[in-house]
Amino acid sequence: MHVKARSIALSAMMLALSVVFLYFTQFLPTMRLALAGAACLCMTVLTAETGPYYALIAFAAGSFLCLLLVPTFGWLFVGFFGWYPIAKCFLERVRSKPLSWALKLACFLAAFALAYFAGSALLGALFPRFAAMPVLLLAAGLIAFVLFDLVLTKFINWYLFYIRPKLGMNRG
Repeated sequence: MHVKARSIALSAMMLALSVVFLYFTQFLPTMRLALAGAACLCMTVLTAETGPYYALIAFAAGSFLCLLLVPTFGWLFVGFFGWYPIAKCFLERVRSKPLSWALKLACFLAAFALAYFAGSALLGALFPRFAAMPVLLLAAGLIAFVLFDLVLTKFINWYLFYIRPKLGMNRG
């Protein structure tokens, strides 16, 4: 199969799978973050197979579809889980590990701040104690992000060195 056709087809499949995972967040309320993480894994596989260009196009289309089809929880994909694997691809190319981690944390903090300040008006009105705990929420978020990034790195290595050869997928 031609490289461009293969990349477009894989992008469409991973995008559809991501949207399906996010669609299930409406029916499985206890699995929302896990399903958003599964959508992130789809974007990670797409980034590993096609590179960041096709992944960016799929993210743009996926953001539109998620906000259209899953307006309640589509923001999980748009706000962090859709674009972070693409950013991770670029941030891991930085030679300095401390600088790479600082940039990753800056990406998370930007997404967290946007989500917190956008959601604090609503959640602060509904749950007054939520508005009073930004430091605790930030600390828990940072710990969860570091663990998420480490797990995502392990998944990338597992995919590239174990799953990809078994599937016979050779990048272009």
